[in-house]
This record gives sequence, C-alpha cells and structure tokens, in this order.
Amino acid sequence: MFPFSFSEYLVYYPNDNINLALTDFMTEGGLAGSYLYRNNEEKYNYIGNDVLNALIVRDIINKYKLRNEQLVQKLIDFLMDNI
Repeated sequence: MFPFSFSEYLVYYPNDNINLALTDFMTEGGLAGSYLYRNNEEKYNYIGNDVLNALIVRDIINKYKLRNEQLVQKLIDFLMDNI
C-alpha cells in the first residue's frame, strides 16, 4: 500500500485553499488510514503507533530476522524523538 498522492488526499480533505491543503498534506502525509481520524491527536496516534509499529515489525524485524525487538523499538523511539 502506498501513501495518498496529493490529488487523492484532496478527495478526503477537500479544501478551497490549495496552499493550506498542500501544507497540511506535507505536514500530515498521505497515509491511507489517517483520513478516518478527524482530530489531530487520534491521527498522530494512528501514525505514530499503529503504522510505525506495523512497519517496524513487518519491514525491519521480520525481514532482517532481528532477535531483540525491544532494542529496535528503543532505537526507533530515540530516532523519532531526536530527528
């Protein structure tokens, strides 16, 4: 699954101000499930917890057969807090 393109994003977040819509798209991204959440806190929790954890487990830990999942999670948390 790929993130929304800007034109797809506009279908779910119609906005008469195209500049504001583009700013929002660049800030929030185009993750497909995020359109279900209208308030920012829920949206950020979805992106920060559900999506990120799924990516970590599926794409990093499983792909590279890493054994220490907690260490990988701590590393990701550190990177997210400091980048």
